[in-house]
Amino acid sequence: MATETLKLLNRAGSGMARAVGSGETDLYTCPASTVAVCKKMIICNVTATDVTVNLWHVESGVTTSDANQILNTRTIPANDSVFIDMPCILTATDTIQALCSTNLAVSIALYGSEVV
Repeated sequence: MATETLKLLNRAGSGMARAVGSGETDLYTCPASTVAVCKKMIICNVTATDVTVNLWHVESGVTTSDANQILNTRTIPANDSVFIDMPCILTATDTIQALCSTNLAVSIALYGSEVV
């Protein structure tokens, strides 16, 4: 029988969310023998300047491209957070990747469940 665990999918060490760099950053990689259901995302801009964020749902063995982009140049206002409903299903080793216009200006928390 499958087991479902609701959780913060992209916990970064002792932190609650993952900081995003100005290069493509893996937010979450679906574990082997698992299906993940991403449900919600919070993007927090921790700077005093507006930034833009891009997101991709990248299947195993594929790279980021226009074909798998799920958020295109979304402006995140200075010192603000954006809440996104993001129903997305990942299979083993699929990733959610992010890119921010300013290095480490945002942290992203991705919430969902894993079915093993």
